[in-house]
Amino acid sequence: MTLFQQMSNQHKTVLVFSLAACSYVFLFLFADGVAGGGDTYTHFFMSKYAGDHPELFLNQWGKPVFTTLFFPIAQLGFKAVLGFNLMLIFAQAGILFKIAQKLNLQQNWLIPFLFFTTPVIFENAISALTEILFGMMVISFLYLSLTKRIILSFLAISWLPFVRSEGFIFILIIALYYIVNRKWKYLPFLLFGTIVINSMGWYLSGEPLWLFSTNPYVNTAITAYGSGSFFHFFLWGIPVFGLGFIILLLQSWNFFKSERWFQNAFRSDFLSWHAIRIWFVYGFFWSFFFAHVVLWWQGMWASLGLTRVMFCIVGPFVLIIHEKIFSTHGAIFSDGKKTLKWWGIVAILSPLLASSMILERVGFPTGFGTEERIINQAIEELRLTNNLKEHETVYFAHPYFAVPLNRDPFNSEQSMRIEYYPDAKSGDWILWDGHFAPNEHETPLSKLINDTTLIQIGAIIPNRIYKPLNDIPFEIHVFRRK
Repeated sequence: MTLFQQMSNQHKTVLVFSLAACSYVFLFLFADGVAGGGDTYTHFFMSKYAGDHPELFLNQWGKPVFTTLFFPIAQLGFKAVLGFNLMLIFAQAGILFKIAQKLNLQQNWLIPFLFFTTPVIFENAISALTEILFGMMVISFLYLSLTKRIILSFLAISWLPFVRSEGFIFILIIALYYIVNRKWKYLPFLLFGTIVINSMGWYLSGEPLWLFSTNPYVNTAITAYGSGSFFHFFLWGIPVFGLGFIILLLQSWNFFKSERWFQNAFRSDFLSWHAIRIWFVYGFFWSFFFAHVVLWWQGMWASLGLTRVMFCIVGPFVLIIHEKIFSTHGAIFSDGKKTLKWWGIVAILSPLLASSMILERVGFPTGFGTEERIINQAIEELRLTNNLKEHETVYFAHPYFAVPLNRDPFNSEQSMRIEYYPDAKSGDWILWDGHFAPNEHETPLSKLINDTTLIQIGAIIPNRIYKPLNDIPFEIHVFRRK
């Protein structure tokens, strides 16, 4: 008998969290780069400068709850934001473990193990992305529902759409469940966050339906993102979730096919685990998953088909595959005896294999991305050769420019969005990049080259061609207003 087999379940859990802490803290301390690219930096800047620009607190792209929560933390610096998000990951794993304890799940140490080793968690851990807070709130709602703390669970989850817009999907599922069970009196608590945020927006803007009129996705004019295959997220299932995604598909198929789930969804005792797993585990996972499938397939609401969004539903994913591991056909442990089956082998080893693929792609610890490296090089050369002054306004699109420039991207005296460059004064700088400028900001390079009021100062063109979006090479071109 091995030492691990001799360990108690409690000691195994401590071991899992300890090893995870060593790995993730190492990433945090030594990573130069971050996950999430420009989005991570934009969320950080919105939180950091919201005090100087109060309108950012209600910016629906930045997400009011995220910006407000991270505002005091961002004043401590970028690393503080990354560290707090990392703490939220461990909090999410801890709440998942408490759910496993509450349900008396077999070998419940596997729940945090599967969570920490899911590739999309590992890949996006060092970031300022909203997905992390969203996932934590979802798991918190599951735990509060399981412990029958209804009002508290509703007050907490009511803010979810203002962490990520997909929260409205979950609000609808929860509302439907409570309506079916005739628990009408709780519904106002479910709308608490929406009423508060919309009332603030209405007061400041005069728009009674501020929530919808200022939504950046429903009202987007961006068409550069395009669309993709209906099977995009299915094909990325294994890199995102590991081979456990296959287990998820098989378990979900068996669940929806053989358990008469539809009838049980309306007949199970109120807030029993059987009801919660139908509505809030399987329901949350597959409604979120298929929402993104359809949005990317139809090219709706500025969907870019980003796989990192699946971070939001890793909690339900782990609970579902744990069911399969301990089913009669695929148990690792059955009736206290060690019966290692192939489901268990796949579930435990596949996240580790998938994570090794991530390490090969992004490095360990995470290094600067291609775009960040090129931008750093461009700003360093600009300072050395052209004596960029602090008082000169810089027009740019890529959010990362604000980092080496040390500029407040929302202060018009320091920086402006590149599409407003026609308003530039003599001596102002225009920095064009091949990712954000031609796509999100609809400013093609040819427009700047053909503008006779600009002087082209230089360009950074990498030896290795990199095309982040719409087959446009990532390059940096520097202009100055005459």
